[in-house]
Amino acid sequence: MSNSKSQKTMCIHSGQFHDSLTHGVLTPIFPSTSHAYLDLEKKAYPRYFNTPNQEVLAAKLAELEHGEAGILFASGMA
Repeated sequence: MSNSKSQKTMCIHSGQFHDSLTHGVLTPIFPSTSHAYLDLEKKAYPRYFNTPNQEVLAAKLAELEHGEAGILFASGMA
């Protein structure tokens, strides 16, 4: 049996976000909305490309491409 993950497995499980508040088993989808930032060192802001949705997608793409990290760009910015 191979230790390498299939592409399908990587699409599902790579870059999962573990919610320590709700302990959900799946990565939640965070809608774009206003948030209160209570004592956070890192501010999540879509233009900084660091919202949970963006981080999970970037991690999935990096794993699929066998990269070290990933980053997302708006259309036409890359």
